[in-house]
Amino acid sequence: NEDMTAGDYKNVYVVGDMSNRENLPGVAQVAIQGGEYVAANIAAEADGRDVAERQPFEYFDKGSMATVSRFSAVVKMGKVEVTGFIGWILWLAVHLMFLVGFRNRLVSCVSWGLNVLDRNRWQMVSTRQQMYARNAIDRLAEFNKDKAEQERKDKLEQQKRDKAEQQKKDRLEKEKREKAEKEKREKEKLEKEKAAKLAAEKKAADDKRKKEQAAKDAKAAKELERMRQENLRAMAGLAGSGGSGSAEKSSGPNGGKGTGGGTAGHSAGYGARVAAKVKPNIVYPDVVSGNPRAEVRVRAAPDGTITGVQLVKSSGNKAWDDAVVRALHKTETLPKDTNGKVPADFLIGFRPQD
Repeated sequence: NEDMTAGDYKNVYVVGDMSNRENLPGVAQVAIQGGEYVAANIAAEADGRDVAERQPFEYFDKGSMATVSRFSAVVKMGKVEVTGFIGWILWLAVHLMFLVGFRNRLVSCVSWGLNVLDRNRWQMVSTRQQMYARNAIDRLAEFNKDKAEQERKDKLEQQKRDKAEQQKKDRLEKEKREKAEKEKREKEKLEKEKAAKLAAEKKAADDKRKKEQAAKDAKAAKELERMRQENLRAMAGLAGSGGSGSAEKSSGPNGGKGTGGGTAGHSAGYGARVAAKVKPNIVYPDVVSGNPRAEVRVRAAPDGTITGVQLVKSSGNKAWDDAVVRALHKTETLPKDTNGKVPADFLIGFRPQD
């Protein structure tokens, strides 16, 4: 890692030949600077600094040295390059200078002297521990690489599964929404059809009722017209036979007189008898212009009791019409005809000046 730690372990550091970061060369300066960096981190964190505050390791290249053969080396420091025997001497001096302790320097001088006298290069032999360590590092790097790749694949697979699940959920939601809209449209259609059917049935019932009412009204009008014509004929007969009579004023300056016409079910003079009994009960003090005629339909019980009074033809003067209807109600009973009976239903007309 950039802070010289191994893997996910923030308390395990790797420096020197065991480390391999950013392809830095396996030379002493990398190990020295890495050791100083790690020591500084440990000391700072022991004093309470947070691990997250670590700065990444940065290597400063002070130069390169390498032995080429016996008594020959290559030295490069910045733009300065030295080769050959002088380079070899510089290589020895620099390495001795960076060794810690007099004993280590003495042992190194003896070892180098023996190497100069003996052509075997024992210092180039790798130990078994170094091989195991290097293999372990390689295996750890491969493991981390495989782990990262597997995590990437797992993440992609999970994303695919999530996407498929979301698509399935969206599809189900869409189908559910479309089904609800379809059911709503069908319900509205059924309600409209039902409303139209009810409206049609209501219209048919209204038309039927209107036709029946019109037929009843036409029949009633026809019957009234028939009775009117019969009364008119009866009244004409009364006029021809002297059956109409007059009465003196009963009350007020303009008390009305009436002329009665009977149907075929009563005698010719019965209308005059009814008018003579009703006229005293007509109270109408106002002056009436002209001589308008109010035609009334009267129903009576067999004993002569008046059971119903209906204005069938207005005189054009509402006050005179009301006075005639009130007089009939006040009369209460009708006189009997010559045959001793009272007609159950007949028409009679009244004029103020008759």
